[in-house]
Amino acid sequence: MPGATMTSSKSRTRREPPTSGTVTRVSPQQATAERMNVYLDGHYAFSMSVRAMSEHPVSVGDELSQADIARLRDADEPDRAITSALNLLSHRGRSERELRQRLRQKDYSPGAIDVAIRRVVDWGYLDDARFAEAWVEQRQTSKPRSRRALAHELREKGVDREIIAATIEDADIDEVADAKRLGADKWRKENDLEPDRRRQRTAAYLARRGYGWDVVRQVLDALERDDSDTEGCVD
Repeated sequence: MPGATMTSSKSRTRREPPTSGTVTRVSPQQATAERMNVYLDGHYAFSMSVRAMSEHPVSVGDELSQADIARLRDADEPDRAITSALNLLSHRGRSERELRQRLRQKDYSPGAIDVAIRRVVDWGYLDDARFAEAWVEQRQTSKPRSRRALAHELREKGVDREIIAATIEDADIDEVADAKRLGADKWRKENDLEPDRRRQRTAAYLARRGYGWDVVRQVLDALERDDSDTEGCVD
């Protein structure tokens, strides 16, 4: 009919899970057999890990109150926190402090977070020493930084100072070579500037990446020599 408003099924308000009622179905989730969905009065209500459900059984016909559901959710919280931790670590490596912060943002209790951290550490998915090593390697490959800048970044990630010191000591870092590789592109882009201004702009660029003046000076001198050598080769 003209002027009639059509309402799609997507725009309808999603039904809120029941907060009490009779258990009418308990079944494995499609995504993972490690979790079970619980239905009350024919509608999905909540899920629990297989482990939590083995300790706190739920069967068809059980009457569950709000308090019962809250108790079951509390029992399941450590397993939910473990799942969240694994999902976060699957996207990228994280330090322990980073992972704790993200789990707190998801409103997990301190106890559940402690359980999750212990579990992923035991499984070898969380290791600050390995994280620091990977961080330094990735930085030196794509975005070189000075030793000082790398140490600052890792401290910001919450990595222990002793781990940072050992990681940087063991890393194969050639600050002059890294800074030259990083500064060469900036040097080329500033080719239209006066020599002094060109040096200043390139020096500032390298300083922002943590390189000290002793390294910056060597890089600038090397870049100037390269320019002179190139010009000398032109007939």
